[in-house]
Amino acid sequence: MAWLACGVLMPAAAQGVNSVPLQQRSAHAQEPRVTVNIPAQPLLSALRAFGLQTQSQVLFHEALLSGRQAVAVYGAYTPQEALELLLASTGLTIGTVRARSFTLKVVQSVPQTSRMLRWSMPAIAIS
Repeated sequence: MAWLACGVLMPAAAQGVNSVPLQQRSAHAQEPRVTVNIPAQPLLSALRAFGLQTQSQVLFHEALLSGRQAVAVYGAYTPQEALELLLASTGLTIGTVRARSFTLKVVQSVPQTSRMLRWSMPAIAIS
């Protein structure tokens, strides 16, 4: 299986490149803000523009992008903030982060039955 990096084919060995989960990223690592100017467009094109404008690399399976549309992102953001905004409403999120290299993954949704149980009211007994 191969990964794509902003449209550039990467060997399967690249899978291990981004092994630091987003949650484990150092809170002290403050990245500089970069001005991005990415109009709404197909996600693949948007990721290419993101990579060029932020000097970042995004690794993904090509099938993940099929039919997905990116929202417009304009302004000064860290690369991670810009990518999070770019992915809004695509059903994808950042999987792992390492330096200026990111992987994408499908957003994990809560099963319908779990949501219903969490928000259901307790039973009331009337006597």
